[in-house]
Amino acid sequence: MLFACTWISVHPNVPPTSDGQRMRMLRRLVLMLWSLVAPELVLLWAARQWLASRRIAREYKGLAVC
Repeated sequence: MLFACTWISVHPNVPPTSDGQRMRMLRRLVLMLWSLVAPELVLLWAARQWLASRRIAREYKGLAVC
């Protein structure tokens, strides 16, 4: 049951278009295993991505996209 819950809750980043189905599945499996072994690392990884996205949003705020 724990494996199923972890598999469903893991939302990896958008994979590159060059990745095949096997590579996408492998990446998701590795992320799921990390979630089981060290969930706090996954949380820190997500927080780091969130902070980086906020910094980038502030950096590009007000720029017109054409």
